Amino acid sequence: FYSVPGVVSILRLASHIAFLALYAHTLSQLDPSGGALGDSPGEGAFGGAEQRPPLSRSEASFLLWAVSITLDDVVNDFDPDLENMEPASGTIAKIGDALLFVAVLARAGPGPWSTSRYEVYAALLSVTVIPVTLRLVEYRAALSPEIGVLFIIIKKMSADLLVFAEIFTVVLVGFALAFVGV
Repeated sequence: FYSVPGVVSILRLASHIAFLALYAHTLSQLDPSGGALGDSPGEGAFGGAEQRPPLSRSEASFLLWAVSITLDDVVNDFDPDLENMEPASGTIAKIGDALLFVAVLARAGPGPWSTSRYEVYAALLSVTVIPVTLRLVEYRAALSPEIGVLFIIIKKMSADLLVFAEIFTVVLVGFALAFVGV
């Protein structure tokens, strides 16, 4: 029963919706000042600005789930059984996976803690929610042919968007360097 493609798609969709709910809860608990929510500005509840804030159970669950999704995508990319098939996760999803993994490392990884490291974590989580949400369309596309066509269009559009972003970045860096030299 659980290996039927329709059931697998529904279970993936339900799992991803649950992950997005946990993601939204984690984002709502972030505090860019580096302190716990409800503290007065400048006073961290965890003994100063340079100590790592404690992980809540929901945040620890989110981080573990995010790492498992990223590692699952990496393993699926190297699966020889899927060699002739189109990759399930496109370029945008792979970039999202990489950013999510870097965010997890920024929050829970080894090394000295700083408030700016927490700000990087918060910023990466905020940006990464876009490709994670777009993956919901991918799971829904398996259930509906109409959305499947829309998903193909979105994948082609995202490839064009990456080319534009590359050209834009080169021009932006060029002008930024020119203005620095003036």
